[in-house]
Amino acid sequence: MTLSGFQGSRPLDHSGGRTIWKMVGTVEGMQEIKGSLESKGITVKVFSEGQTPEQDLTRQRQLAMGKPDYVWRTAQCHRCFFLNPAIESTCNLMDWDEGVVSAALAVPEAKYDAESCPNRTGPQ
Repeated sequence: MTLSGFQGSRPLDHSGGRTIWKMVGTVEGMQEIKGSLESKGITVKVFSEGQTPEQDLTRQRQLAMGKPDYVWRTAQCHRCFFLNPAIESTCNLMDWDEGVVSAALAVPEAKYDAESCPNRTGPQ
């Protein structure tokens, strides 16, 4: 089966097995293509390369965008095991409950980051 005539995309060939297509189009266009394929009994899953609003917020928090005067506490903060950009915290290693930190230290990467953190106090 070949689908063609979609603006911005090459003809799409499907041999009856598992096929992955990369397409450029609008949401409405993708819905039309998906409906057409499903009407022929084909199972379709659509994935977007764009970011969801939640992913964009996480990325902006991680990069400290919107805070031009923001400075990481240390040079290794941006790659620390304890960094969780989905929540507002300047240092989860210092902000989390000591019991949670102690449990996380069982992970070698967490232990290394905690031991090498110049700001760290408490269990290590």
